[in-house]
Amino acid sequence: MSATLTFDQMERSADRTLAFVLWAKYVKNMVLAAGGLALLDRLLKSFVRDLSHDSTLASLSDEQAAEFAKKLQELHSQMDFILQRNTVVQWREHMLFAHSLDGLVSSTEDLGDIIEDLRLSCNPDFRSMIGDCVKALPSRTAEFVGHM
Repeated sequence: MSATLTFDQMERSADRTLAFVLWAKYVKNMVLAAGGLALLDRLLKSFVRDLSHDSTLASLSDEQAAEFAKKLQELHSQMDFILQRNTVVQWREHMLFAHSLDGLVSSTEDLGDIIEDLRLSCNPDFRSMIGDCVKALPSRTAEFVGHM
């Protein structure tokens, strides 16, 4: 005995199957986005940490520092663009994305600080002002505190 499906039953079954397929695609996209953001967070953190602890930046010529600052500014602008998008701003409230996005925000701010340092290091007026300030500091000899 074969069961005959009515049109309504077939339509409900198709709707249910489509809903499941759309949900599965949504879950897949969320997992991919979470993984991608976590990877980007690790890469940017590592890059910023390397820049912060590398003495090579101090040895750059003014031209090299200015050129490198431009490249870093491009990266910073792209990160800022990503982080300011409405979807990403909303994702910060979700546990799946919050840690990675908070890390990206922090690393992007740190990258901005590095860019500012590079730009200031290329500014002869700023260097001169810092030199004058250092010269104006009173010189002190080492003071011993406590008894041995």
